[in-house]
Amino acid sequence: HENDILIIRSNGSRELVGKCILVPPLEREYTYASFLIRITPNKSIQPSFLEKYLNSYDARSQMFSKAKSSAGINNINTKELGGIIIHLPTLQEQTEIVSTIQKLIQQERRAHDLAESVIAQIDGMKKAILARAFRGELGTNVPGEAACEVP
Repeated sequence: HENDILIIRSNGSRELVGKCILVPPLEREYTYASFLIRITPNKSIQPSFLEKYLNSYDARSQMFSKAKSSAGINNINTKELGGIIIHLPTLQEQTEIVSTIQKLIQQERRAHDLAESVIAQIDGMKKAILARAFRGELGTNVPGEAACEVP
């Protein structure tokens, strides 16, 4: 359901166990896989705050200390998840924290997109310079000095 949190209960990769996502608004009902755990937050915690906290270093460290491995599959169960200590701020503080995190994520995305654009421009410049070099169109920066010719 909307605002539930789905947590990876078991996976071959230890780093993925405990990762979670907030369920967005849905147009119909869905089921979830058996390797997931569903959490329905109560009214004392904002779902988006809980999702961000569960993906935080603090919560993930607590999960890793409790996770078990068997036959190459890493696991965490609901009892172990229930043992995670959450220092719960007020609902107003939770809202402010989530808002700040979302703003930072948007800034990071914009910076990433800008960096990708600059990298693409640099790649285009490199190709253009190489094309001019292969056509022999590049010279030196010293006035009056002829470009070197290869015999």
